[in-house]
Amino acid sequence: ELITDKELKRITNRSNSEFHWALKPIIVASLMGQVSTNDWIIYLDSDMFSFAALGPLLLSLDSAAHVFLCPHFPKDSYFSSFILRVGFYNAGVVGFRKSDLGKEAVQWWRDRCVESTSANPQGNIYADQKYLEELGARFSGVFENTCLGINAAPWNIDANSVEVIDGELVCHGKRLYLYHMQGFKIYSRRTFWAYSGPLKYEEPMKSLVYKSYAESLSRTYSLMLQHGVRLRFDRLSKNDFLRYFFRWLSGKSNLLRL
Repeated sequence: ELITDKELKRITNRSNSEFHWALKPIIVASLMGQVSTNDWIIYLDSDMFSFAALGPLLLSLDSAAHVFLCPHFPKDSYFSSFILRVGFYNAGVVGFRKSDLGKEAVQWWRDRCVESTSANPQGNIYADQKYLEELGARFSGVFENTCLGINAAPWNIDANSVEVIDGELVCHGKRLYLYHMQGFKIYSRRTFWAYSGPLKYEEPMKSLVYKSYAESLSRTYSLMLQHGVRLRFDRLSKNDFLRYFFRWLSGKSNLLRL
């Protein structure tokens, strides 16, 4: 059973974000019955953009690994200030092997998220994310990712750190596999704001990473429209308009127009 009536009642009175955070481990745990023993189930946030296949990397994991977690790797004091509240690991990329330990770990995470996925950090609770810090103490076989190219994001790589080497996209000397588009805003099929935070993204980062993502989204939206799908985009609030306008005036625009 995916979820009991009692559990469903418990999570449906939450905000949209809190409800979605609760569903994540529920779905991951339910998929354990649909894969072969020792296979991996990898969850990726919907705002991830893939630049290289993860399969070969996962196959190289030691057989003793049963859980795959990605630290935030905050690059400066600004981003480090959030970690104590929101968690050492980022829940945008998590993996569990179909093994006894993997199933026990994801079930424990699932049960905690049914109890609470509060968006207000308190103690060891924040969303579905802060619980991940406890997995290493409770279960053996927790593998901590050390490759910055998996779950690269605004909080952990520099704006000028991306380059092409031998035909591969590289950041800080590591191959770029997945980039987490946190803060990316979509205002139309061809109008985007690369990052809504305090950073400005220069070339080649803007073209190699953000423009590539925007172009992929635009192509997907065109295909959806051809099949009669109605699209809804982010609304530009008055406050955001003023903030973006003044950033544009000061030369800190992250606008992408295709």
